[in-house]
Amino acid sequence: MMPPILYRYRPWSVVKADGSERKSIGEIEERFAYFSSPLRFNDPQDSLLGPEFVGGKGDIDRLAFHGLADALRLAREKGCSVTELDRRDPDVRAKVSAYERREARSKTCVLCLSWDWRSPLMWTFYAQEHKRFCLGYSADSKLLRRARPVLYTHSPEDVLHLKHTAARDDPLSFCKSTDWQFEREWR
Repeated sequence: MMPPILYRYRPWSVVKADGSERKSIGEIEERFAYFSSPLRFNDPQDSLLGPEFVGGKGDIDRLAFHGLADALRLAREKGCSVTELDRRDPDVRAKVSAYERREARSKTCVLCLSWDWRSPLMWTFYAQEHKRFCLGYSADSKLLRRARPVLYTHSPEDVLHLKHTAARDDPLSFCKSTDWQFEREWR
């Protein structure tokens, strides 16, 4: 059940991907909410069916070559080159679907909220070390109509079987590593 109010911790300003600065106070003055790109999330496994990190020196390789790894591994299993893979093969279609999901995620934006405004860690991470502000959004608003709680899991693979009534809601958009449970996040 959705809490009556969901919260968003904010700094005074945010540096955007293009290097320009956006004042967070504009969210109040201009009555809008900033949606984040999953590509800029602080958890490398957040909303990403990607490489499992083990904390070793191979993590960088797993991240950098992840997009090619599926095709290379499948070609090796099938005993052919990547260009000889048959797109009608169910294994190939599954890998293509995973790749398309990753590509679609690069064009996705997400509103990240928490149901707890009192979290010291959230104030530290997202409100410039307890020096800024926290906005409350009513759960009755149209903005939050499709909001759902984030599932904290050891691997994004754990949520692939889940389906949501809104076809455009990818279950991967609602999962994070268990290390981030303190956020008590809704999206």
